Amino acid sequence: MERDTFFSKRTETIVVKNDQPDILVVKETVMGPVVSQALNITGENDEDVALRWVALDEDDTTAIAMYKVMYARNFDEFRSALSLLTNPAQNFIYADIQGNIGYQCPGRTPIRVEGHSGKYPVHSNSSYHWQGFVSFSELPFVLNPKSGFIVSANNQVLPNGYLPHIAYDFASPQRATRIVDMINLKSKIQVEDMIEIQLDTVTVLYSQLRPLIQRLVLTDDDANQWRNKVLAWNGNVAADSEEATVFEVFYLELSKILQNETGIEYWNRRPTFLISHFVEKNLNLEFASESFLRALNRIRSISKKGIIPWGQLHHLSIQHNIMENSPVGCLWERRASIGGDDFTINVAHFDRENFDVRTGPSYRHIIDLEDMDKSLFIFPMGESGNPYSNYFDNLLPSYLAGKYIPMRMSGYDVYSTLSLVRKKS
Repeated sequence: MERDTFFSKRTETIVVKNDQPDILVVKETVMGPVVSQALNITGENDEDVALRWVALDEDDTTAIAMYKVMYARNFDEFRSALSLLTNPAQNFIYADIQGNIGYQCPGRTPIRVEGHSGKYPVHSNSSYHWQGFVSFSELPFVLNPKSGFIVSANNQVLPNGYLPHIAYDFASPQRATRIVDMINLKSKIQVEDMIEIQLDTVTVLYSQLRPLIQRLVLTDDDANQWRNKVLAWNGNVAADSEEATVFEVFYLELSKILQNETGIEYWNRRPTFLISHFVEKNLNLEFASESFLRALNRIRSISKKGIIPWGQLHHLSIQHNIMENSPVGCLWERRASIGGDDFTINVAHFDRENFDVRTGPSYRHIIDLEDMDKSLFIFPMGESGNPYSNYFDNLLPSYLAGKYIPMRMSGYDVYSTLSLVRKKS
């Protein structure tokens, strides 16, 4: 975008306590606000870069949509409410006491000209302007599928080639696959079964890479022993599993295959390429074999005790949003050994260098529509953000132990009530 061709400029003043205000000049165009300075990026010829995003449109009705969803009495009202949701696109699941289940993917999805996917910057001329939005009636939804259940784990729910085009980036399918497999093992799903599913730490990625592990060329006796242990393993990335440690670090080392070509060290978040390359096409077996040896050496260099259980390497790290960058931030951090990986139902995304987990289930609940008082929920930490409160981390032990607390709809005590009163003008 050529400089000084902005649609408008405005000044934002951010008041800072005990300091001078921060003055920010916001430049806006018909293609969205200029983000060059914020993201420290420019175009090929030092042009400014603007970001077009539906969330910034003045006619955003997402808040109204969420309000109406909470009062929907049937699937039609549910969909009608979601037709007002503009961003972000979400997977919404529906169920009612009549036994109906449904799914809707709402969101304002731009229609772009051919050759403009939205994944890469384009010129600011009008030929790349959006051509409107996909109509709500064309967005994917389902009511009472023949399977009798609906699974959503941020995976791609549409077949390849589905039109209109909705999105490119989805989570890998391993978590959804595992959920489907576990449901199909049951003739009827009870609350206890849902608890088992939510807490599951079996990684489907293991069964997908197992043929490669069998083919590895290992001349070292110790490496062969660990290969055999991993092949006898059940794929459960439990905190007390040494085999899980070997497999997870092996996968990280394997994912370095494109480092020289791309400059990106790890390609572990999208295993489809790695499975195709190493398993289906049987390429670079020597690199894969070396990756297994590097994994064993890496674990031993970290632990100094040999191969250690996964939970001794893989720690949940919950930090205080405000205090984490302060000199005393460690006083508010909570750490715990946990299982799981990027591809388990009980997901645990971890740092590829120090193995700390900063992303995982922030809330679990199980709704029993036959008897709502039997519904359960849990979340890590507690209700209070005050580290000195008794309710700062009182739920963490239960969360880590896989326990839940009742989501009572009636018969509970109210200790205090706060009223929000509008100030008179």
